[in-house]
Amino acid sequence: MLEHPKVWVPIVAAAFWGVTADRNRRRSERKKAEWAKRHAYARLAADLHALHDSRTEDAQGAAESLRATRVRQD
Repeated sequence: MLEHPKVWVPIVAAAFWGVTADRNRRRSERKKAEWAKRHAYARLAADLHALHDSRTEDAQGAAESLRATRVRQD
């Protein structure tokens, strides 16, 4: 049977296709995990920036109200 290419060529082709598909699946999963990790870091960075901005605005507002209070007292 192995002498006939009609028997072994499809088997070899299927094995090659299966190995290639598995390699591509693993590569795709790694890339998706990397993107998800990068997205999580970006979301965390955006949240930290928003927190910093809100605290900065609160501090500026408090400083302005303190200045206004001091001006009224003088």
